[in-house]
Amino acid sequence: MKLNRFSSNIGVIACFSLACTSSIADTYKHLAVNRYYQDDACWCSVANIEMISDWIANEYSSRFSEQKKIAERYGIGEWNGASCVKDNGVIANGLGLHDVSSSLNYEIKNIKGISGYEFSEYLAASSSLPTLIASNVYDGNPVILLSYTVYKTSKPKRNMGHYFTIDAIYSSVSEAEFSSSDVEYFYVNDPAYGSPHTVNVDSISPRTAVSKYTLLNKYAADVSGKHAFITNKYAN
Repeated sequence: MKLNRFSSNIGVIACFSLACTSSIADTYKHLAVNRYYQDDACWCSVANIEMISDWIANEYSSRFSEQKKIAERYGIGEWNGASCVKDNGVIANGLGLHDVSSSLNYEIKNIKGISGYEFSEYLAASSSLPTLIASNVYDGNPVILLSYTVYKTSKPKRNMGHYFTIDAIYSSVSEAEFSSSDVEYFYVNDPAYGSPHTVNVDSISPRTAVSKYTLLNKYAADVSGKHAFITNKYAN
């Protein structure tokens, strides 16, 4: 298994930005997953697969897999203005939760010299989701969260319409005293951010700290009263 790769900074992120410096009081973990924007309105799942497989492969200068190839491999269509459609005209929406984890595992198995990673899906109550995400990120495992698609307009948000990767956490508690329940903010790799294909989506900048309240009440999708996420099962 590869060693966990993260920056471990103990200190306040004064402006709650990944670019900010920190002082000695607090806890900040950043796994440095390289963010890609999605190359099609239907491909948020594809972009998350690509982000994490590249991170595990430790390839930052070039993409391990191109999104179009991943989309074709798993039968995801392209946006035609109304739905996700394949070349043969068949409607083929983005991947479901189990398909995302299975597809990610397939990509990882094709990376030479890598072991100790196998991603699986989980459900968590609102009371435990922030702690579970923080625990995984602190231990060096990024988390893909199933989220709402939140629009910039008055259009209602769409349940379970989007995925993004959480790769950093912040707490005002010192690292010596920190536990996962102390997490206060999360940093998100949102593939909709900066994408020319998702201009109507209220996406999250990677330099924006997302509070526990906002994560739970604005973004985390509801799945029969719980929230769904994907992470490395060997950490759970």
